[in-house]
Amino acid sequence: MELFKILFCNYVYFHKHTIWGHRDMPVFVTFINILVGLVLYVFMVVELLNIFVVNIPTSTFEVIVYIFLPVFVAFLYWRLVGNKRYIGILKNRKYYSKTCKVISFLFMAMALVCLWATGYLMWAHDNGLI
Repeated sequence: MELFKILFCNYVYFHKHTIWGHRDMPVFVTFINILVGLVLYVFMVVELLNIFVVNIPTSTFEVIVYIFLPVFVAFLYWRLVGNKRYIGILKNRKYYSKTCKVISFLFMAMALVCLWATGYLMWAHDNGLI
């Protein structure tokens, strides 16, 4: 939950205070960013297991990515935003430290690396290189 709060606070700040941010709906856009990042992580882990360990049926992968992960992230989002607790959390200065900003940046950077690496592994596996 602390990691989710760190990502949440830093993403809301980013979406409110940068020219690339969405000033209209920063909380919702933050939720979508965190969900996409987590989906990329899970996608890479499942694809690596599928390539190197055992062939996982596609239906299992679909259940994980399309049902369980969004429900889990939506639950965290509801716990944070549903009863307006996020206003107090956004005012908490400990979530804006330099370490928290680095963690948030690394989360999305690693999500993009996972996306690239997974695409490469899938391509290599389909072409018989792995």
